[in-house]
Amino acid sequence: MKNILHSCLVSALLSTFLISCSGNKNSAESSVASDSAMMAADTTPYNKKADFKLSFTIANLPSPLDVINTVYTTKVPFDNTLLNPTDNSEKYLNAYKRAINYGIYGVDMAYISYYGNKQDLFDYYATSRKLAGTLGMEKTFEKFSDRFKENSENKDSVLAIVDQAYAETDKYLRTNDRLLTASYIITGSFLESLYISSSLMKNQESGDKFGGTFNKIYEQKLVLNNLAELFKEFKDKEAVALESDLQTIKKVYDELKDPSQINKESLQKISTVVGAARNMAIK
Repeated sequence: MKNILHSCLVSALLSTFLISCSGNKNSAESSVASDSAMMAADTTPYNKKADFKLSFTIANLPSPLDVINTVYTTKVPFDNTLLNPTDNSEKYLNAYKRAINYGIYGVDMAYISYYGNKQDLFDYYATSRKLAGTLGMEKTFEKFSDRFKENSENKDSVLAIVDQAYAETDKYLRTNDRLLTASYIITGSFLESLYISSSLMKNQESGDKFGGTFNKIYEQKLVLNNLAELFKEFKDKEAVALESDLQTIKKVYDELKDPSQINKESLQKISTVVGAARNMAIK
């Protein structure tokens, strides 16, 4: 099943697992419940056309982990300056900022996980877990925590568990008519995976070593087009601003007619416009 929240749910599942092992689950849940009570709700009226466009986007959405995995195989050194600092999470006080950065932190988690920095992983687990709580989604993951504990050393098993968790999350968001929240999370994941990959590749030359990653970055064109179309259906001021950012990125991608045209120069353009949109999201 295509997974719109793949990396985001990894972070939430791992965070739930850490809390359950710490012996402080009740106090953690109380804190989350308090935050959830104060969160700004997704009050956007149900939009059938937006629902259809979201479903179409999901059906054609590669996991952000695919892009990060491709970057990892090139052996480009890890760059922690590309991560959204966990301290930033304290200033995300509305539903838009929490949702889009939940997506961003999920991809950061995926990026960190490939390089094995345990302390960074713990910090990002805790941050993502808290954001999941403020979005009212923490209970969706609790049923998977035991299975995750048993399989936490097996990446393939973890991803299979996450696929099932995604199905539950997607059901939850749709049942509660939270299409806009889901769309923000998807876009956060998309922006962060493209930001990290283009930042790491922008000074490289295409060829046998980096050609696969260049192609993966080009393939994000379809996702970008679908997201830009999706956000035309929302009228919230944050959604309108985000759609404008996506259209700016789209203009750069529209210059590329096929994968052979993506090179260092075009990657630098992509990195610049994606970086600007992503940096607005994390402010």
